Amino acid sequence: MAYAEDERLIRSVRNSAQALSVAARWATSRQPVKVTDDFLYEMYVLFRAVEDLTASYRVDYYPGIGKKRHAFPRNPAPKRGRPRFHLAKSERGEGVDWQLCAGTKIRDVHGVHRAPDISFQSGDSPEEPDFSNTSLIWDAKYRTDPSRRISGADISILGRWVELFELRDSPAPAIDFVSLNEMRANCLVTNAQTSTEPDNECSRLNVKEVTQMYPGRSPLIRP
Repeated sequence: MAYAEDERLIRSVRNSAQALSVAARWATSRQPVKVTDDFLYEMYVLFRAVEDLTASYRVDYYPGIGKKRHAFPRNPAPKRGRPRFHLAKSERGEGVDWQLCAGTKIRDVHGVHRAPDISFQSGDSPEEPDFSNTSLIWDAKYRTDPSRRISGADISILGRWVELFELRDSPAPAIDFVSLNEMRANCLVTNAQTSTEPDNECSRLNVKEVTQMYPGRSPLIRP
C-alpha cells in the first residue's frame, strides 16, 4: 500500500489527467500503481507545467495514434504517434507557439537520439525533431525518501544533454509561465533535496535544480 504522501501524488496526477481530459495508460486502470516508477512523477511535473501554462496560452491536447493515442511514453519513444500539448497565444486556432512533449526522442548534434523526460519544442517542430527544434529540457527525478539529495552525477548528466542540444549558451526562451516562471530554464526537477554542487557549477552548465516539487509543497529553485 502506498504511503499517504504517495497517495497524494497519485491523486494529483489522476485529477490533472481528468481535468485535462487526458488518460495516461494507468489512469483508468484498476491495476496498482507503483509510485517508485519515475513515470508517475514525470506525469505530475508535466501536468503542473500544463496547468500553469493555461493562464497564458490556449493549450490543446494533441493525441497520438491508435493504441498509443493517450499513452505518454514510459520509455524513450519516437514523437510520431504519441500525445503532446500545443501552446498558442491565438484564441482562433491559428498557429502554434510551443509544443510540450514527454519522452520524445530528439537527435542531438551528433545525430544520436536522446529522450528528455520533458521538452519544450518550437511550434513548427517536426515529427522527427532534432536539437535545433528544442528550446528547453527537463529531467524528473523521484526519490522514495524525500530527505535524500539528488546527486552531482544527476546534474552532470543533464548538463551534458544541454551541451548536446546546444542549449549551454542559449538565453531563456520566451515561454510565458506564471507561478513556474523560474523554471523557464533547463531543469532537474525532484521531490527530494538539492545536490551539493555549487551554484556556480549549475550556472556554468545552464541548469537549475528544482527541489521539493510535490503536491502540497512549494518548490525551491536554484541558482
